[in-house]
Amino acid sequence: MKRVLGIVFLCVASVSVAADPAERLPDNRDGHCDRCGSCQQIRRVPVPKAVTIEKTKVCWDVKQEDVILPGPSCLCGKHHGRDDCGCFWYQLWKPTCAKVISKTVPVKREMVREVPGFEWTVEERCCRCR
Repeated sequence: MKRVLGIVFLCVASVSVAADPAERLPDNRDGHCDRCGSCQQIRRVPVPKAVTIEKTKVCWDVKQEDVILPGPSCLCGKHHGRDDCGCFWYQLWKPTCAKVISKTVPVKREMVREVPGFEWTVEERCCRCR
């Protein structure tokens, strides 16, 4: 804790607690600068790395489909039939007209886009390379 002109500054460091001390240390902690290899005034600093991120976007579109709407049919009579179950009657219908209409149907498309982004890593750097 430092006292500067009557104002109190409290420095708090967050430390993750692990069971094994080797789990707390990153793999690159060898006391040398990761960029030039120097051993002078080494500090761990956050470094952004450029990466490509894939983002999925859902796009909606429409398409037209043709649908046939049948008109009224005329009853032409009854017909007699026979099969293994016995005798039966069925009606004969004759179509008169039909109408074609277009209907709009939604279509879902998923597009994968690659956009630039950054990923943060912790590296050891000397005072010249920071």
